[in-house]
Amino acid sequence: MSLPENTELGDAMEAYLAGDTAAAFDKFIRLAEQENLIAQYCVAWMYYTGKGAEHNFEKAAEWFHRAAGYGHDFSQSMLGEMYGEGKGVAKDYAESAKWLRIAAEKGIVVAQYNLGIMYENGSGVRKNKCRAYMLYSIAAAQDFKKGQKLRKKLAADMTPTQIKVAEQMAEKCRERNYMRNHMHYSRRF
Repeated sequence: MSLPENTELGDAMEAYLAGDTAAAFDKFIRLAEQENLIAQYCVAWMYYTGKGAEHNFEKAAEWFHRAAGYGHDFSQSMLGEMYGEGKGVAKDYAESAKWLRIAAEKGIVVAQYNLGIMYENGSGVRKNKCRAYMLYSIAAAQDFKKGQKLRKKLAADMTPTQIKVAEQMAEKCRERNYMRNHMHYSRRF
């Protein structure tokens, strides 16, 4: 895994932001093939959105998987979402939960929120209101409005003891740095 000269990656990002997405894709793909994680994420995102590359969920999943395997947190979160939705890969809730858990533990707020939904519904994981509430609480503490909304809704279906346990679990997670003050996962570069 190598990091390119900042100018190469910077040039690719400048091209993308200037609207020359075809040139940006050409630059990103070269860097991605050299195992640059940021470029791999960007290539995946471009395939996912169809902006600068053909819209292709299968190729997006392939590139997200490559970057996720090297530990790229946003790619791990996106891969988790794709498995949960069956976009570009076979729908697999257990695999979705695996990748979302990894990203959630790294502080990716949307992964925390999505994993909370999985625990609330029992999709790919054993249904667990306390874990769902915990994850919503962590997301809510980062001002993620959807997390705040689902935490409030779930609390109406929980006992005070369950809420207390979930809040204690959330506090332990915060102590382990589950919150990194990320932007709300803008899904952009």
